[in-house]
Amino acid sequence: MRYEVILPRLNNEPVSAILQKWLVHDNELVLNDQSICILTINKSSVEFVADKAGIISLVAKEGIELKDGDLIAVLDIE
Repeated sequence: MRYEVILPRLNNEPVSAILQKWLVHDNELVLNDQSICILTINKSSVEFVADKAGIISLVAKEGIELKDGDLIAVLDIE
């Protein structure tokens, strides 16, 4: 089953983030609650964690700006 990993809204406010670095590789198995990338939000670096386990396909590129609702990656959770 395909599960889309998206940048969520935080505190019901629009979010803008820069994807600084992937912490996993394309087609790697990631675990639930595993950090998958580092985002810069409002000048602070935060680790973004997967909320499901599965094989990850990276979609967003390092260095790009993301907005809430943007697709970051896709997990194959079957």
